Amino acid sequence: MSAELKAALTLVERRGIAPLKRVTALQTGADWSAYIARRDEVETQVAEALEQQGARIKREWNGVQIRMCGLTARSTTSLLGALQNWRSQAETWLPKERTKR
Repeated sequence: MSAELKAALTLVERRGIAPLKRVTALQTGADWSAYIARRDEVETQVAEALEQQGARIKREWNGVQIRMCGLTARSTTSLLGALQNWRSQAETWLPKERTKR
């Protein structure tokens, strides 16, 4: 399981968190509607990429939930928040898995 979780962690970092952080860096007051449109576009691309790798993502009016490799994380703010919460869980779980062996 830890090899699968490590691979998923790398995937979440590269295909999820990194692109969402890049689009967040574009956030300016100059053209808020363009930023929102681009953020929504990137969130859709990220969700599709992760779902192709086995993640289950629910986006609802009150937040986002991601389930992958037996871990579930939520955020009331955004997909980025849910991915960061999932990453924290995965990083916490990995050392525990190593000590079992």
